[in-house]
Amino acid sequence: MSRLRSAQHLLLAAAALASIATSTSLHSCQEAAPPQTTLHGVQTATLDVPGTPWGIEYAAQADRAFVTLTGLSTNGSVQFGNGTLGVLDTSLFPPSLLHQIPLPQAFQLAGKGGVAVAGIAQLTISPDGGRIFVAADQGAIILDAALAIANSSTAVIGTLNGTTASSSPGAQAVQVTLTPDSKYAIISQEHGNGSAANISLMTPGNLNVVRLDDTDQSAGSSLGSLDLGYNVAGTAISPDGRHLYVTSERYTAPGIRLSTSIPCSELVPGFFSVIDLHELERNPAQARHLDVPAGYAPVRVRLSHHGKVIWVLSRESNALLAYDAAKVHSCFSSSSNARKNASDALIATVQVGNAPVDFIFVRNETRIVTADSDRFNYTGSTTGLTVVDVEMALEGSTNGSVHGRVPTYEFPRAMALSPDGQTVLVTQYDSGKIQAVDVRTLP
Repeated sequence: MSRLRSAQHLLLAAAALASIATSTSLHSCQEAAPPQTTLHGVQTATLDVPGTPWGIEYAAQADRAFVTLTGLSTNGSVQFGNGTLGVLDTSLFPPSLLHQIPLPQAFQLAGKGGVAVAGIAQLTISPDGGRIFVAADQGAIILDAALAIANSSTAVIGTLNGTTASSSPGAQAVQVTLTPDSKYAIISQEHGNGSAANISLMTPGNLNVVRLDDTDQSAGSSLGSLDLGYNVAGTAISPDGRHLYVTSERYTAPGIRLSTSIPCSELVPGFFSVIDLHELERNPAQARHLDVPAGYAPVRVRLSHHGKVIWVLSRESNALLAYDAAKVHSCFSSSSNARKNASDALIATVQVGNAPVDFIFVRNETRIVTADSDRFNYTGSTTGLTVVDVEMALEGSTNGSVHGRVPTYEFPRAMALSPDGQTVLVTQYDSGKIQAVDVRTLP
């Protein structure tokens, strides 16, 4: 990271730290979230699965879904490098696990000298529904969706490795984003090529851009990477295909929360970046981007279907943030001073549950459901799904916008909405479960 970029990050961090928690300002760091009303009338059901489920998506094929499952050792602890892709029958409520596709162990372990530091993470399905991209340590594992559903031993068709002769973007890939034309895969490397376990060895996370082969659907070549902040996580592409939005949990390395032993007073805020997608495809390292303050540990970003509102989930603020996309974009090509004022685009802040890590739109975007992981286990805190009324949130209601909490098991992590919009599937990472929620019974 250049000195100029580091200075800009420090200035933006100072501005974010000075914000206060109102309905239209950045939420401060928060440990345990306030208690919520429990919603008792919501219909849910649960499926037990082997291992620890993380990423989940519905298939293009009817009544099927995919889930990434990190393996367990004989003593029940997580065993990175032993991941599988689970295939679910979603015609049932809850779904059932049909079979598991083993994923290449050597690729999962290749990133850090044979020791996996992240294992498999989230999965992405290509726009045509034909391929599955599973984020793994150094890049992605590619599967043929139809062959995976058929439980074929040839379902794994290739891998993407961002490492070249001159650079190694990282070994802790957490998400793969495909461009609308399926020509590029953008791999989010959470910690760059540094260390997640040792703060002194941490480096900024980055986006590794891979040009997919036009004729061979299982191959691609790395074009380079763009450094962002620390702990790069969620991504989203604008409906018009012009911009990519990416969250970075931290401006600077010190203060990363690895456990509850680090108080809010020692944490630093984060941001989301708006990136010119076409520039990223041509020259990743030089792509223009605007960094917008987004509370503490922003981890997910999604846009409304019309692209007018940018929603960001701030994990250590226990908050869901909404930004006016037009105001954000008006700063994109402006001077550096205007860029620092992009946080003025914040139009709503919603208090949700403890340590939210994912969210999803339901009921034609009239509701948002957040997955509140409670991953730091504060006294009196709990997991759950917060149900948010979108219209009331955008009108500035700080209390009436939250309907309440749907109980879950340990560490709800990722969510997927069925094609008919009637069911949400939620992986429960620390419980070995997938929870099905009947959307029709939500308030």
